[in-house]
Amino acid sequence: MRSLLFVPGDSERKLEKGFGAGADVVIVDLEDSVAPHNKALAREIAARFIAERRAQNRVRDLCAGQRSVDRHDG
Repeated sequence: MRSLLFVPGDSERKLEKGFGAGADVVIVDLEDSVAPHNKALAREIAARFIAERRAQNRVRDLCAGQRSVDRHDG
């Protein structure tokens, strides 16, 4: 793993840009980068964004092994 990218979860535009940036790992931040009044909205946006893309990307624990099967280039 070479790069981690933290992306605020309160904007689909930010999520699209973050996931397209080429980082090895994208972490959807629902806390520090989201204003207190937007936290509930961020959870909704992030959940919907991830659910819509679940068929395209699989998510595994870093300790699971065989991570290459989860990558588009693997």
